[in-house]
Amino acid sequence: MTPFTLWICSLLLSSSFAWALPVWNRPNLTASSQYRTAVPHPAQDGAILIAGDQQVFVASGDTLPKELWRTSNTQTAIHRLLHFEALPNQLFVLTPQTLYAGDLKTGAWQRLYHLSAGKNSEILHAFSVIPGQSSQWLLGTSERLLASQDQGKTWAPIPGLNHAAAFSLIHFAGASLFVAAGDTLYRSDDLFSFRPVFELSASTDFESSETLPDDASNFESDTAPAQAATALTALLSSGETCSQLWLGTSSGVLSSPDCGASWETLPNNGLRSTQIDFLAYAPNSQRLFAGTSSGIYILEPQQKIWRELYQGLSDTQPRALFVLPGETETLVTVTQDGILRFPVSPLEVPEAQAFDAGRLELFQMLLRAEPDARATQRAVIRYANVPNQKIKRWQWQSRVRALLPSFSFGRDFGKSNNLDIDRGSTSDRDFYISGPEDWSRGWDWDVTWGLDDLIWSSNQTSIDSREKLMVDLRHDLLGEVTRIFYERRRLQMETALLPSANAAEYFGKLLRLEELTALLDAMTDGFFSQRVRAVYATNPEFATLWEYEEA
Repeated sequence: MTPFTLWICSLLLSSSFAWALPVWNRPNLTASSQYRTAVPHPAQDGAILIAGDQQVFVASGDTLPKELWRTSNTQTAIHRLLHFEALPNQLFVLTPQTLYAGDLKTGAWQRLYHLSAGKNSEILHAFSVIPGQSSQWLLGTSERLLASQDQGKTWAPIPGLNHAAAFSLIHFAGASLFVAAGDTLYRSDDLFSFRPVFELSASTDFESSETLPDDASNFESDTAPAQAATALTALLSSGETCSQLWLGTSSGVLSSPDCGASWETLPNNGLRSTQIDFLAYAPNSQRLFAGTSSGIYILEPQQKIWRELYQGLSDTQPRALFVLPGETETLVTVTQDGILRFPVSPLEVPEAQAFDAGRLELFQMLLRAEPDARATQRAVIRYANVPNQKIKRWQWQSRVRALLPSFSFGRDFGKSNNLDIDRGSTSDRDFYISGPEDWSRGWDWDVTWGLDDLIWSSNQTSIDSREKLMVDLRHDLLGEVTRIFYERRRLQMETALLPSANAAEYFGKLLRLEELTALLDAMTDGFFSQRVRAVYATNPEFATLWEYEEA
C-alpha cells in the first residue's frame, strides 16, 4: 500500500465517516487508575457500581462517579462487588479478609464476616446468595466452603466437600449449584451432595490457534503442568436456567448445553492469551465476550474465531466485564483508562456470498505468493536467535570440551639474605655480617584432561535451565506471530472478497491490515514486508484486490 493510500485512509477515518465504526468510549473523564472492579446497579437502569481500593462509587450516564461508602480498613483492597436478585437492594463487598453488606436505599453498611489476622493464610474468594432463599448464603475461602442460614450471623463449613484448593467460584444456574475448587468444577442439586462435572487437568482437547515448527515441539512438557495447576476462572449461564453454561479456564473457554453433563471446547483462534479472566453474555444480541490480560474478545460463531475489540482501547487488561441491558445492549469494562462502553450489535447470520470467480482466483494466487506461516515463524526464530539447534550446539560443545586439555604453568622467582652475627667480648660490641644473597628460580607446568565430561558434563545443568527459558520465549513468540499472521489473513479475505458497508469501514480494515503487517515486520526484522513488496512488484495485478467497492 502506497503512502498516498495511507494518507487517504487517515483522512477518511478522521472525517465525518468515523462515527460509523464501533469503538470503546469513555463518558466519564476521571482519573480512574484507582478503580478495581464494577457491576451493574441492581435498582437503577444504566447505572454502574464501581469499587476503588477502599471506596464504592455509583456512576450514571455521563455524570461523574459519586462515592457511596468507604471502608475504614486501609490494609486490604476491595476485589469484588456482588448483588443478587433475592436481595435487590443489597450490595456485597468482598475483600481478602472481610465481607461487607450495604443497603442501597438507606445507606446502612455492616460487616458480616471477618477472618482474624495472624498465622492463618486463609482469604475470601467468592460469595453467593441462594436464589429464592434470601437468608441462606454461601462463602468460599482458600480452604473451605461456608454456609449461613441466618444472613451471615453464623457460619459453618458444608460437609462432604473437602478440597485442598481455593473455592474460587460459586454460581447458581436454575436449581443447580456450581462450585469451582482448584481445577475441578462441582455440581449440587440439593446443597448436600456434590459431584465433579469437569476437571481442567483431564481436558486435553483444547483447540489451539498456534502452528509451531518442528524445532518448537518440545515446549509442551514445560507448559502442561502449569496449566493443569491453574484454577478455573469464570462461570456464566445464558439466563436463569441451566440450559447453557460457559466456563473460563487458563486454557480457553468451554460450553455446556446440558447443565454441565458434557462440555465442548470453543476454539482459541484469535485469542492472544488463553487465560480467561472474565466472561460476559448479551442475551438479546446473543453475543459471548471474553476478557483476558491481552484484550477483550467477542466470539464469532460462524467463523469459529474470537475477534478482538481493540478500537479505542489502549489498556488491554480489563478489571471487570459485563453487559448492561437495554434497547441497545452495552458491554462495559473497567481498565486503567476508566469506565469504557462498547455498543453490542446483534448476532447476524451472514448470507451466502457469490464471489466473483476471477477475483477469488486472484486472491488465492496472492495467498500462495505471500510468505506462509511456517516461513514467518522461521524468520521470527532467526531474528530472536532462539533456534533449537542453539541448545544442541551447546550440549555438543560441552562434551567436546573434554577432549581439549587444560594447561597451566607457573614460575617461582625468589631471593633471600644471608646474615650472621659476630659476638664480641663483654667490652666489645657485636657485629652483623651480611653475606651474598641467595637466588632461587623455578618453572612448572601441568596438562590435564577431564574425559569424564564426555559422558556427562557438569555444564548440562546450566544448559537445561537456559533451554527451558529459551523454549518458553520461543513458544510465546511463535504463538503471538501465528495469531497475528492468521488474523491478517482473515482480514485480507474479508477486505478483498466481502463488500464494505461504507468507506469508513473499508479504510478502517486497510489501516488494521497495515497495523498487522507492521507487527509481523517488528517480529521478523522486516522480513515479511520485504517479501510482500517483492510479490506486488512481480504481480502488480494483486493491487486491484484492494480497490474500494461499496456494498
